[in-house]
Amino acid sequence: TNATVVSGCRPATLYSADLFSIAADHTFVKFYNQCSRPAETDTPVLVLAIPVGEQTTGASVEHTAFRPDRPVRFPNGLSFRTTRGIATANDDALRVGSEVVINLTYN
Repeated sequence: TNATVVSGCRPATLYSADLFSIAADHTFVKFYNQCSRPAETDTPVLVLAIPVGEQTTGASVEHTAFRPDRPVRFPNGLSFRTTRGIATANDDALRVGSEVVINLTYN
């Protein structure tokens, strides 16, 4: 699993996210209100999906833009992990940086 802690053990506010994927499978980015690396046993507070790209002509980049009307607050800390499955316990990880790029605007 590729779990990432973004803000450490301090409150964070997520204003937007741009998610890009070249994976041949659906990609799910799961956000957690915690300051430790999330595991498949933790419950996400937000799940964003990136669709499968068009694979007939080679790799295509798919994009999901998340722009909430109100910022999403993470009082315990902001962390995330990426998976190929939507189920909370799914641990089929993708490689962030080689299959997925995640740009967050947070405070």
